[in-house]
Amino acid sequence: MSLNKASGKDQTGLRPADTGLFYRVGAAVTGPRGRWVTVALWIVGIALLVALPPKVSSLYSDGASTGIGDQESVRAANLLKSKFPGGNALPAIIVFNNPAGLNDQDYAKAKQASDWLTSNQKPASVGSVVSINTVPPARSELVSANGTTLEIIAALQPPAVTTDLGKDVTAIRKYLEPLEGSGLTINVTGPAGVIADTTAIFSGANFALLTATVALVLVLLLIVYRSPLLAITPLVVVFVASEAVNGLLALGAQAGWFEVTAQSNSIMEVLLFGVGVDYTIFLVSRYREELQRDSDRLSALRHAYSRVSEAILSSGATVIAALLTLLLAQLGLYKSLGPSLAIGVAVMLLVGLTLVPALLSIVGRAAFWPFIPKYDPALAGASQEKIGLWGRLARMVAKHPARALWISTIALMILGLGNLGVIDVFNFLTGFRQPTDSADGYKVLAANFQPGALAPTDVLLVSNNGTNLSEKTAAVTQVSQAIAAVPNVAKVGRPTFSTDNTVARLQVTLKTDPYGETAMDTVQPLRDTVKNTISQSGLGGTSLVGGVSAQNADTRAVNNADKLLIIPVVVILTTLILGLLLRSVVAPLYLIVAVLLNFFATVGAASFLFVTIQGDDGRSYAIPLYAFIFLVSLGADYTIFLMTRVREEVVEHGLEAGTVLALSRTGGVITSAGLILAGTFLVLTILPIRELYQLGVIVGLGVILDTFVVRGVVVPSTVLLLKKFNWWPSRLNVPETAALDQPTEPVRS
Repeated sequence: MSLNKASGKDQTGLRPADTGLFYRVGAAVTGPRGRWVTVALWIVGIALLVALPPKVSSLYSDGASTGIGDQESVRAANLLKSKFPGGNALPAIIVFNNPAGLNDQDYAKAKQASDWLTSNQKPASVGSVVSINTVPPARSELVSANGTTLEIIAALQPPAVTTDLGKDVTAIRKYLEPLEGSGLTINVTGPAGVIADTTAIFSGANFALLTATVALVLVLLLIVYRSPLLAITPLVVVFVASEAVNGLLALGAQAGWFEVTAQSNSIMEVLLFGVGVDYTIFLVSRYREELQRDSDRLSALRHAYSRVSEAILSSGATVIAALLTLLLAQLGLYKSLGPSLAIGVAVMLLVGLTLVPALLSIVGRAAFWPFIPKYDPALAGASQEKIGLWGRLARMVAKHPARALWISTIALMILGLGNLGVIDVFNFLTGFRQPTDSADGYKVLAANFQPGALAPTDVLLVSNNGTNLSEKTAAVTQVSQAIAAVPNVAKVGRPTFSTDNTVARLQVTLKTDPYGETAMDTVQPLRDTVKNTISQSGLGGTSLVGGVSAQNADTRAVNNADKLLIIPVVVILTTLILGLLLRSVVAPLYLIVAVLLNFFATVGAASFLFVTIQGDDGRSYAIPLYAFIFLVSLGADYTIFLMTRVREEVVEHGLEAGTVLALSRTGGVITSAGLILAGTFLVLTILPIRELYQLGVIVGLGVILDTFVVRGVVVPSTVLLLKKFNWWPSRLNVPETAALDQPTEPVRS
């Protein structure tokens, strides 16, 4: 078959590479009729999805992200709800504080608040109220030893939706506000206060997040493309994908297939912008190249599509596979995230492979206005090195690959040292990054009461065969004394019994912060002691230990188990996808090692920022797995784009020249995509929640390191060092390497 060297086409008018499946798909969605059919199908589909289901925001499951499976603390909480009146209530702790000491006027105001909460004018959800006025014997527990702080505990029955709870907490705060003054401050904290504040934060978060993301992405796209039409195109396709995803999520949540949370939806919106822009940039950048080498715009577009669509498809599949592994988790925080994000990426992938090329085929070269790429016959069929930052970096790496690899690897390892000594944090109350009433109240309680009194641990003794435990006081006392001897236990409260006397409840106050590591470490010895003492005392039955410390201890155990399961699965799946795409056993191994090294370096550097510089207690416990999923899957995204181009250029130009060409051609594209993706995740830092702030910083920093260090230095230097072994066991027909100082214009074949 003969080639026309001016056009890079054979005598039939088609490039030989353009007769494959991806070319045919591209031709179908960009044809004179196919492009309009594609656009019409998306318009009809979006209209149906928007019209049929309810809004996804009305189907948020508030408990989905806090579930930890059938752990002992969960069983204890359920038993409390069923056996003790008001056991399912959410305490609202009202904190009165006067640093100079509570005076008679302050106590009078506290009585006024207590009377209101027990009157007919109280909010509807308020149940029992414990104060020095309603339960005088509890005075020693409700007033701090230094006489500066007093608390009232109002039990709020949880309504169907947290917005109703938020309204009742707001009503309480509004009533208490005029009582402040003359040194007295009043805060509402406890579980009810925290939930109300969290709901208020997220109520306007999605709009603020969307606005900031759109503004940032638009500015970056204008800088990258210098074309208003191309800058708007990714935003249009992301809007289409977002509407489709929200409709699908609403349908799925309504059918009970999965649960959706406000947090997962916020992250999903950010991820859609990131991957949507990535997929668009990958196609547009190659389209720009082809327009300079092909006078026929549709031929150029289809050729670009055939070259990048496999990489885009593999990238999307990698991200989807990684996200779906979250369904294996026990922790609701992870499990609720998987379906939402996987569906989002799948829809965005479909949009990127159908709607984006259809729109580009309609607009044509005008999409690049005012800098329209012009056809240059001298470039036809050639893949030339771009002289610029990435061209110069590619040549430096090619001249000294071993040195480049060692320097970059050592630098990443040094950043990874930031992980040393950093702990995972489970205290949600200290996770607000802006002042909230509940956080302020928690700080006051922590400063004036014994730390463990903020959230006592519940020990439940459960009888066998309906035995009346109130008649087993000696055995219950023996258990209580054994608990008091457990290290880190400050005191054990008097036993209370369920209405049928089959369950005894002992409230245990710890010496340390109930949200801290020491408190979590106390839970298992406490459980063992109770079980052993029950057996020795002859009390019989079983026991359950619950409360905040126990729930956090169980969460930690489940979180560790989830990480041990999910991380290897993600690594294996990503490696397999890379192997299938590159048709190699060797390349996927060093590519996944590079991604893992980037993960450890990023988390280490970010942890140093959070703890040493910003003074945070540590990382949110969910951050390591979140970061791993995003950095590995999104890192593989750029790896795939680079390595498919390396394979393409190496076949035509030899290893060294081909690698330099691939890096110089894709460097700017990956940089643009990486900066935009990093920017979209960094937008999460505007949310005043530790977890989302840290996630935004880590993923943003990780994408930047991946873009400049891993993709720019580590991967190409390794390719050059391994030479032909990169592709083992497959063999590439690699020509003799061209000298770097001799520019070549080979014909595509």
